[in-house]
Amino acid sequence: MLDFKKALQNPEIQYLRKTENGVIKVLKNQQFCWLCLNETVQTVMDLSTPSRLVLPHLHALALAFYFKPNAHSITELGLGGGAMPRHIMQHLPQASVLSIELEPTIISCFNQFFSIEDLGSSHTVKQEDAYEFMQQGRPSDIVLVDLFGEKSTPAFLNQQDFYQNCFSSLGDDGLLVLNLLPNHPFQAEQLRRMLHQLSGQKTMLLSIPGYKNRIIFASQQQLPALRYTKEVVSFAQAQGVDLNSFIQMS
Repeated sequence: MLDFKKALQNPEIQYLRKTENGVIKVLKNQQFCWLCLNETVQTVMDLSTPSRLVLPHLHALALAFYFKPNAHSITELGLGGGAMPRHIMQHLPQASVLSIELEPTIISCFNQFFSIEDLGSSHTVKQEDAYEFMQQGRPSDIVLVDLFGEKSTPAFLNQQDFYQNCFSSLGDDGLLVLNLLPNHPFQAEQLRRMLHQLSGQKTMLLSIPGYKNRIIFASQQQLPALRYTKEVVSFAQAQGVDLNSFIQMS
């Protein structure tokens, strides 16, 4: 796991702008480039290996590609510094990714500091509100919800109609993956109950040791059990996923 105090030393400021949502900064040292909202590190890119999953919650999110290795259409709600699109283009070359991001400054920072040539035409960024976009019903194999607010998560992440729209776009065998920073201790369990009612299937919950993140997987088909098998280990080795970055919860 990345030691932030050591890894992100001696930065040079590449970009600084105050927006309605806070101060957005891009910093860089010899090894990493990272994006901050106020004082919170949102994205870290390894300059030598841009597709590397640096932040620990990304390793849990990447399990989506263990459950759906043949995914072709992926919708990402929340662009940040584009860590998941870079990883996907390296490990799922058949896939196309559409990233939905409301904040134009984030999109500008991504294009200037975090985009790489290998993404090509397989990655598209669209400036739009995530809630409104999911009402359009664009078909997807995977929907990744990774929306971040400095003070709280968007209110619609607690609304049933948002998840109904997600499942409608996914179809029967699609996968919904949610990176949640809970506003209160019971929010994750409340969402799991809601998703269970909507999908008819139990969800999977992962925690990130030392972090608030809770990763929720939901589908309208039963998810396979996540066990420490040869298949899981082989997947992790091939995609650079650290299986020690997360813990499966009941």
